Amino acid sequence: ADDYLVKPFSARELLARIGSHLEMAQLRAEQVHARKRIEESEERLRTIINNVPLVFWSLDAQGIYTLSEGKGLEALGIQPGELVGKSQFEVYKDLPALLEPVRQALQGETVTCAVELQGRWFETTYSPIRDEQENVTGIVAISMDITERRQLEQLKDEFLGVASHELKTPVTSIKGYTQLLERRFRNDGDERSAALLQKMNVQLQKLTLLIEDLLDVTRIESGKLLFRYSSFDYNELMNEIVEETQRTTTKHTIIRKLSSTVTLSADRDRIGQVLSNLLTNAIKYSPRSETIIVKTVCTDDAIITSVRDFGIGISPEKQQHIFERFYRVEGETRATYPGLGLGLYISAEFVKRHNGSIWVESEEGKGTTFSFSLPLEDASKGVDN
Repeated sequence: ADDYLVKPFSARELLARIGSHLEMAQLRAEQVHARKRIEESEERLRTIINNVPLVFWSLDAQGIYTLSEGKGLEALGIQPGELVGKSQFEVYKDLPALLEPVRQALQGETVTCAVELQGRWFETTYSPIRDEQENVTGIVAISMDITERRQLEQLKDEFLGVASHELKTPVTSIKGYTQLLERRFRNDGDERSAALLQKMNVQLQKLTLLIEDLLDVTRIESGKLLFRYSSFDYNELMNEIVEETQRTTTKHTIIRKLSSTVTLSADRDRIGQVLSNLLTNAIKYSPRSETIIVKTVCTDDAIITSVRDFGIGISPEKQQHIFERFYRVEGETRATYPGLGLGLYISAEFVKRHNGSIWVESEEGKGTTFSFSLPLEDASKGVDN
């Protein structure tokens, strides 16, 4: 201040100097405030890491740990930071199920999988870290302990299995008596009563299929699903399933575009169930369409089967979930498309366990095509039956 009093000055110079000092003071205040906010953010993050039962970790491009933190490490008997500097490929060299997702992430994929470690189940999402040139420089991952969730799912599956078995016997008996009564009424000339019983039998058949789906799910989840392999004419099976399904609808016409037939070595009933599920879905989700196309194409090593409808279609975000358990695509009203959401999940499992693959192509409002491929060689090779 004395400097201003001794020397001559102009008002403009004084205002400029004062403004400069005020800007510097404001900048310092903003820096202090920003530093405080960063410290508070770091403290919140540290609190989350130390209290939420998750594991946060990262690897460099060589698979060396650069971070391993989180309360979830307690369940594994690992201290925070203990793994830093170690190679995951050495630490978990005896767990290929854990290492394969890491390799995929290092190749640029985002992967989610569940792995059992020391008696507990962890679900981990692996995401690649990229530099400015889009090169993968490492992985960041978050693991969640899902042991309790797995146990609840197991209890649910056990309940579904027991309930389905308990339902199957009485439903089978009711179905048998219904068919017996229907025949008696027809023999007596009472067509009206016989027609009512026939409708009842149709509904019982739907209930039987639902029970079978639930039983298949429990067999899949428990690893008790069995396959009975045999050699059969594929086109013969296709025609049989198409004709059976055609009898269930008068509105839709199923058009067949089949390639020359092949002899397939697989579980005939299970493959027939896959085709039946896809045709049933095509009918269900195309209420305003009249045509369904079934097509087969033979390649050198596989037979590809496609079922195309011209119905409501499936949005891209829903397509990635379409083969999940209990997932259902909804239309304008949920009641329009009844079902448990198991058919596609079961179909996908059947195809995968035949060393095949299944996929979907769809556009909303224009229809959907489900396709699956089966190897022409013995599908039972390499499959744990």
